Amino acid sequence: MIYFFLVYNYKIGTSLIDAQIREIKEDDLMIFASFFSALNSFIKCLILDGNKKINLIELGDYLIRFIPIFPKMHLDLIMVYDKAEQHFSESVIPLIFNKIQEKKEIFVKWDSSSLSEFKPLEDEIVKIVTEKMGSTSRFHN
Repeated sequence: MIYFFLVYNYKIGTSLIDAQIREIKEDDLMIFASFFSALNSFIKCLILDGNKKINLIELGDYLIRFIPIFPKMHLDLIMVYDKAEQHFSESVIPLIFNKIQEKKEIFVKWDSSSLSEFKPLEDEIVKIVTEKMGSTSRFHN
């Protein structure tokens, strides 16, 4: 099961798209919030040091996958999903990746002022994910 995904600019530490697909237990949500805060600082250090990026993190029953989308723009797709359903969740990645690639102009033209221009793309991706999961329920941050 996919819980949420982000399109994240790791250079400036900003989520351009941030959609929750399934509800995460409140305790786990607090862990993720703290984790992403710490991870943001860690990623900035990695970039400054010129080290390689992180691809996958295991956090309890969850996997956090980092997929480079537009490396020159410092954008990654970050997905959080159940470790037990890794095969299914990773089968959705190419669908999301292709949809984001189709909309590259939105990212190229983004002037850092408003995230609202990403909302239609977010909705398209959520639709792809929920249809693949066979569900229409959605929780949005």
